[in-house]
Formats: sequence, structure tokens, C-alpha cells
Amino acid sequence: MAEPALFRSPLRLFGPCDDLALDHLLSHMARPPRARGATERVEDAMREIGTLLIAFAPLDAALSPGPMPTAAFLLLFLGLGLTLFVGALLIEKGRTRDH
Repeated sequence: MAEPALFRSPLRLFGPCDDLALDHLLSHMARPPRARGATERVEDAMREIGTLLIAFAPLDAALSPGPMPTAAFLLLFLGLGLTLFVGALLIEKGRTRDH
């Protein structure tokens, strides 16, 4: 029958190893990334949407046929994009200051 120490860890499937070698191996492994919270996801979404609005509002204005509503929509989209982007940065600054 196999030795019970061989089945204690998946790392020991290839044979017995001493605890010092196992600790050395585990200490050099990468740590898994921390799970992101809802606030961080909302920040990223706000920043991405703001960036897209800032980037594509001038393109939309350039390709639209009417002159008057185009200027209003351009200012609306640029203002909304800047608001979302700056809001996300301020939320992130406040969150990182707390930690």
C-alpha cells in the first residue's frame, strides 16, 4: 500500500518530497490576484464608457449630416464622457487614499 504522505498534496503525486523543498516551491509560486470588488468594477466601467464617449463623440459629429443637433450632441457626449471619466478617477483616488 502507498504511503499516506504521497496523497496529502497534489504536488506530491510524483513522489515523496521533504517539507523544505515543498515550502521552497510554494514560496516561489505566484499569488492569485485579489478578487475585485463591485466599486472597482464600476470605476472601470465608468472610465471605459467615458473614454469611448470622448473618443467617438467627435467622430459622430463629423459623420452626422445636420449641423445644429450635431453641435449639441457633441457637447452632450463630450460632457458626459468627461463627467464619467473624472468621476471614476475621483472615486478611485478616494478609495486608494482609504487603503
